[in-house]
Amino acid sequence: FNYSIEMEGDGHSSVVIPLSTSTTSKKRRTRKKQRPSSTTAALSDNKLVSLLLGIGCFSFCITTILFVHLDRDNPIPNLDDYKITSKIKFIPKETNVAAISSTSVNNNKQTQQKPKKKDIGISSDSDSASDSASASGNDDEKNNVVNSHIDSTEIDSSKEKLIQILVDSGLTITPEIGEKLPTWGEVKSLYGSKPRIVGLETCPNFQQNIPETDAYIGPSGIFNTGTNLLADLLLKYCTLPKRQPTERQIQQFNSEKRRMKTGMLWHVPWGKHNPISWRLKHKASLGSVGVNQENVLPVVVIKDPYHWMGSMCRHPYAASWQHSKNMCPNLLIRNRRREKKKLLTNKVTVEYRKTNPGHYESLVGLWNDWYGDYLAIEDFPRLIVRFEDLLFHLDEVMTQICNCGGGTLVNNEGGIKMQEKNAKAGHNNGSNGLLGAMLRYGHGEQRTDGFTEEEKTYAKKTLRKDMMDLFGYSHPTND
Repeated sequence: FNYSIEMEGDGHSSVVIPLSTSTTSKKRRTRKKQRPSSTTAALSDNKLVSLLLGIGCFSFCITTILFVHLDRDNPIPNLDDYKITSKIKFIPKETNVAAISSTSVNNNKQTQQKPKKKDIGISSDSDSASDSASASGNDDEKNNVVNSHIDSTEIDSSKEKLIQILVDSGLTITPEIGEKLPTWGEVKSLYGSKPRIVGLETCPNFQQNIPETDAYIGPSGIFNTGTNLLADLLLKYCTLPKRQPTERQIQQFNSEKRRMKTGMLWHVPWGKHNPISWRLKHKASLGSVGVNQENVLPVVVIKDPYHWMGSMCRHPYAASWQHSKNMCPNLLIRNRRREKKKLLTNKVTVEYRKTNPGHYESLVGLWNDWYGDYLAIEDFPRLIVRFEDLLFHLDEVMTQICNCGGGTLVNNEGGIKMQEKNAKAGHNNGSNGLLGAMLRYGHGEQRTDGFTEEEKTYAKKTLRKDMMDLFGYSHPTND
């Protein structure tokens, strides 16, 4: 067997002493026992003497090596000041063994780890600094704190508005995120520089004719348009201060109780995804108890039809049509019964209820008809807002909605902000957060993913031009 003893001391060099013991051969170990004799006893005595001499020589060797290897200016270390570790090392007792081990490990990691790039946005201690500024109630101080962590030399100035929105949501901006973000110019080319809200002229009508004590605001919209997002934002930032909920409404479970008190419904009481024709004819299972549907201001969320059709491919909900993961939106299908295999529109069925489904020419027809019915309303007030404006013009849009319903903004001392983890375009686990939504809807490249050239032509021809112009949506340019 081979052993080694490594000795370390404060201010002393390490000493390694190799030890070895030779093994006897198998033949000698298995040799037959012999009767003890005087000669054998004498040999045993000689072995004992040899062992004692070996120990003496070993001690002399240790002393000699210590004198040779240790610094002459330092005294000989006292072995009582040392302790043995599991690796047979002699380390001073006052030395922290764990610290030595962790230091060596960290040193190895540092030598192997590559230096990280500097973050574009907030540094590691920016959250506490931002919270401190918010607690003081000084918006200018908070803005200075945020801006002090943005390296303008590394950021495209055309992305600063989007970066500020993300920073306000609590997200730390890395160089990789900064590179992927669209420019403000790209956003404006898709949606214009200002939000578009249809129906603001009907707000005075709602405020004058609907009693303040029994008024409501409720989101509506077809699938995948951000109705849940709007409902959460309304509940957080808007309230109807003069509302007087009934005793029956107060007895609702907690989440609905707060909505009944503030007047901010989870959705319109006839069902947020149902067509407007269902108003006064249907009561949704949630959020309709004791609600007079005529006293509700519907706030309808619309989305760019090209992006919306892509969302429907990912999450079709109650809509069904012939399509697959690799063939979607599949607006057109071929009639295999005819020799020319003429392209036909792909019919869509929406099961609002199993006993009352809706039938549409295609996904394009669904978008046209569903929002066209809301747009044609003249009998009662309603607002139609763009989903994209909730991403890029949140403060202005939420202020307009709340004011239209006669509400008062709350919790908006530092501005109306969207939290990254709560910014969902739908109620799916696969829905985008704020960053994902910006990356998807701020760029135009993904608008026609999955479209064939024939389907692009069909969509451009079939989408209602008046609605596309009214909401500032454009058709994608041909490559």
